[in-house]
Amino acid sequence: MLELQGAIWFRAGTHDWGGKDRIALLAAIGEHGSITAAARA
Repeated sequence: MLELQGAIWFRAGTHDWGGKDRIALLAAIGEHGSITAAARA
């Protein structure tokens, strides 16, 4: 069975906006209200 894997990164010029880990962190911050609460979750 063939499987396709990869990653998506967001870039604007020389600025990296991140990939799945940063997106997951931002989602956790949105869910828990702060970066501290997201880190504790």
